[in-house]
Amino acid sequence: MKKTLTLMSALMSMNLSAEPADTPVPEVPAWRIEADRRIETHRKGEHRLRIVNADGSPLANAAVHLEQTGHDFKFGTCVSHGWLARDDEPAQKYREFIARHFNTVVGESSMKWAYTETERGKHDFTHADNLMAFATENGLSVRGHTLFWTKIRYKADWVKELEGEELKAAMENHLRQILPRYRGKLYAWDGINEMVTARFFEERIGEGIRSHIYKLAHELDPDTPLFTNEYSILCNDTGLNGYVELLDKLIEAGAPIGGIGIQEHAAERIADVPPEGGHMERESQYKLTPEGMWARMDRLAEYGRPIHLTEISFRAENEDKRAEAVDKFFRTAFAHPSVEVIMLWGFWQRAHWLGSPAVLFDSDFNPLPAGKALLNLLENEWKTRLELETDAEGFVHFHGFYGPYAVTVRDANGEKNALNLQHTREQTETVLQLH
Repeated sequence: MKKTLTLMSALMSMNLSAEPADTPVPEVPAWRIEADRRIETHRKGEHRLRIVNADGSPLANAAVHLEQTGHDFKFGTCVSHGWLARDDEPAQKYREFIARHFNTVVGESSMKWAYTETERGKHDFTHADNLMAFATENGLSVRGHTLFWTKIRYKADWVKELEGEELKAAMENHLRQILPRYRGKLYAWDGINEMVTARFFEERIGEGIRSHIYKLAHELDPDTPLFTNEYSILCNDTGLNGYVELLDKLIEAGAPIGGIGIQEHAAERIADVPPEGGHMERESQYKLTPEGMWARMDRLAEYGRPIHLTEISFRAENEDKRAEAVDKFFRTAFAHPSVEVIMLWGFWQRAHWLGSPAVLFDSDFNPLPAGKALLNLLENEWKTRLELETDAEGFVHFHGFYGPYAVTVRDANGEKNALNLQHTREQTETVLQLH
């Protein structure tokens, strides 16, 4: 005991002498404390693991290394169909990077009506099929975006000329072409995009078209949840109230709304960076705050449906501010229990719709400060790694982030055994048998 105290005293003296007494200790902001608390509560859980020998007997006093290899939560990105189709070295690295760092993808444009039916009556799903093949090959889940888009400028020229029953028939035909093709292969579809901010279909067909489209889509693919998707929601109550009004009307009309999608293409505002204009999604000057985001998502969570952050962009000339925004936004979003998905709308220097000030990784896939902030969360802070030892009955207990784990067990002879387990809210007990 005396030796221990002496050593501790020496170490304390060294630390005190190495650091000036007047060095300020950074104060952890209240939002960060609350975010970390929520993350610990909602994104991690207890797991009871038992290791047994080949004959079923417990493996006692064995060293166990747990390494989380992925996330139960969906972290993803949109994918450029142009880069996906190319076979040069940058395109190959693009595909490899996505497969290595994300677990879900969405087509930036490959599934949109304007791209799948550029000429009336002639559907071409080449780009969408390429996306599905890439995802299947790499074990990535896919989000469908979008069956329809309300903004007139995002439609094929032939669609812009239609009205009434003719337009309705064309929409129904599109659903009958695309939904059966990908039925059972997607975990969500955006139904009609941006219904709060535009009324193209209502003006040309009638008020009931929105609920009609959702009902028909559900009939054609009843197992894939249909989402709404809108921007200017997390930063102000005017946008939120409009979204709530829309959801109430759709649900009252019997539309099978399976989830709530939220875009935020000016997410840099969370780091006090005013967004630049040029796109409607970026014209709002409202400040974005963790507390405001939580409060507005709380209100939407009252519908009892999952929330997907469907399209997230960060644009800031100052790279440190961009990094701060990435860290702050992701922590805030991950901390809310109703959020199941966060989708970046681009990350790479050569494929980002907002240009260089919005990228996270340069043209050679080296992380910029914003990319480092993202990787720190996904690959470091939000991954569980533990060294444990089984008890006399072969059990170990751990508290970790939900997701898949690689389990390395070293037996009495020093031999390593590689095993795997899934740690989810539903699966909290596992028995692994050595072979």
